[in-house]
Order: sequence, then structure tokens, then C-alpha cells
Amino acid sequence: MFKTLAEVKAANKANGNHWFERSTMRFFNSVIESRLMDGGFFITSERMELEFPKLYTVRRADENGLIETIGRFQEYPDIELARNAVRIEQTKPA
Repeated sequence: MFKTLAEVKAANKANGNHWFERSTMRFFNSVIESRLMDGGFFITSERMELEFPKLYTVRRADENGLIETIGRFQEYPDIELARNAVRIEQTKPA
């Protein structure tokens, strides 16, 4: 499994995906808000317009660097709620 987001980004790109490309991140006003956590989890924030508040999304990288959304897109109004959701996900059996 990956140890850093840099490794996830490289694998994602090597598999022909564009998840972390600057243009993709800019389109969604997406920011990576955490380090890569155990289980491949990380947190992003997005806002469709810059004047809107940030909302947070829990993500997980699989063994190929593909990214999935855990829960709903922009499910969490603050980062602490997203961190709590990650902790809960980490306790679930694989």
C-alpha cells in the first residue's frame, strides 16, 4: 500500500488517470486537506464557487492509485467531521 500522497499521485497518473492534475483540481476548486492516512484515506475540500464555503470529502486510494469517494461528495461541513468519518472507516474490516 502507498505511504504518501506523492506515491498515489504517481500511480494515478501512470494508470492514465487525471484525478490529481492541476486542471482537474482547479475545475472543482479542490484542495487536498490531509496527508495520506492508514488505509489509503485522505480528505479534500471543494467549493463550486469561491464565495461558497468549503465542504469536505473523504477519499480513498486503492492499490492502483484509483480514487474513490467514501460517503457523499462534500458530505462534511467541517474537517473535524471528515476526520472522524475516516477514523470510523479505518475500524471497519477490510
